[in-house]
Amino acid sequence: MAVIVEAEAPEPAVEMPAVEMPVPEIHVPDDIEAEPMPLPPEPEASIEVEEAAKVEVPSEVPPVPEDIVEEDSALKEMADDGIAVFDGSGLLGTVSYSDPGPERVELRISLWESGEKREAIERAIERYESINGNVDIIPEFIEKSAYWRNVSTDAASGRLADVLEMDRRYLGQFVERGQLLDLSDVFDRLSGYGMPIGMTAPVLAYDESVIESVGIEFPSLLSIEAFIDAARAVYDSTGLKAGTSLGLDLLEAIAFHEGSDIYTEIKEGRTDSSAVFFNLVEDISAYPFLSSAGDWCRFTDATEIGEGDGYARITNDGLIPYALLSISASSRYPEEAAEFISWLVSSKEAQSILRLDFGIPPFRHVDDLVLTPAEKRRFDFISDTEYRQSLSVPPMGNAEIGRILSDYAADVLSGDIDPSAAAALFVDESDDILLRAEGAGM
Repeated sequence: MAVIVEAEAPEPAVEMPAVEMPVPEIHVPDDIEAEPMPLPPEPEASIEVEEAAKVEVPSEVPPVPEDIVEEDSALKEMADDGIAVFDGSGLLGTVSYSDPGPERVELRISLWESGEKREAIERAIERYESINGNVDIIPEFIEKSAYWRNVSTDAASGRLADVLEMDRRYLGQFVERGQLLDLSDVFDRLSGYGMPIGMTAPVLAYDESVIESVGIEFPSLLSIEAFIDAARAVYDSTGLKAGTSLGLDLLEAIAFHEGSDIYTEIKEGRTDSSAVFFNLVEDISAYPFLSSAGDWCRFTDATEIGEGDGYARITNDGLIPYALLSISASSRYPEEAAEFISWLVSSKEAQSILRLDFGIPPFRHVDDLVLTPAEKRRFDFISDTEYRQSLSVPPMGNAEIGRILSDYAADVLSGDIDPSAAAALFVDESDDILLRAEGAGM
């Protein structure tokens, strides 16, 4: 039996331009390993909203002409890196598998979601089971802090779930070990190892009332310097502290703002961005207006923008998947797993349940969806983010580099080492890690 995902074209609620939206496909190089980062847009929309908004996008995703792919180096880079590229009509194309007949199918799915996102996934699973009587889906929700340890244990014991929520920065490890199924095995026009459940973008979310009371205006692209200045002004006026991150994601963002790449700097023995990072770490201990938690702002992604939140763009690097859905290579039911993923990312029913909790869906309909004010903010921010098909995939050894960065940050905070010495030692040790990783991957 072949299952084809189809879409009915509804009467438009709001006219929106047609969108040529390639589906990201992750083809991961052999030398990739990383730890998760705290990771196809809809067309731009002009929506009049009071309490809510109706949004509609085209019912079908148009194909990406081959000449466009050939001319667009970013598209080609994306395909080379490994997120599946969609090539034709329909939404996800055909899922080919044999009719299981009366056999009951049990699918396990591992996820790190909690709160409202978990509840939305549970409702979607319940609905899917109600229309597929022979399928039982067993969700295994694991705390994000313990997720990768648990999944790695399952992989080592040969009991990976059929479907895995996957971070693009961990994907390479599982692909390299042959633990994930290439989607081309179950989809006619998709390949790669992870299907985006939604597209989002990094953001600084902040309490608008605080910013208005202080009279601050953020630039369209927030720099580290502008953030520090705003944090100082808010603290001086209100006593509220700004939250910040001291992880590898911040170091990568600093390098990006300097027009560089942290891994290139490490290989070249340069401490430019690392020195900025560790100086900022020292500032956190010296300046009372910065803290790891924060009272009025937080670094997050666009799916976490709330009703009372303002938001500032912190990178111009385009959209990223909120998360990916991958199929275990050892699954007994890969075709049925693909059918579930297909329904989850492309059906109108699933969209009505998941809404914009996971960002703008790469396939699903958003027509006739009445947006809450908070959802409207998310929609606007993500829709205004350029989709450049550029996903930076960190090199092998990235996880270990993240650990030593945290260790040196703690030493700087405690005053055991000065920022310049920490930057130099960090770059030296990280270079050794990359060299060892490259040797192991050969």
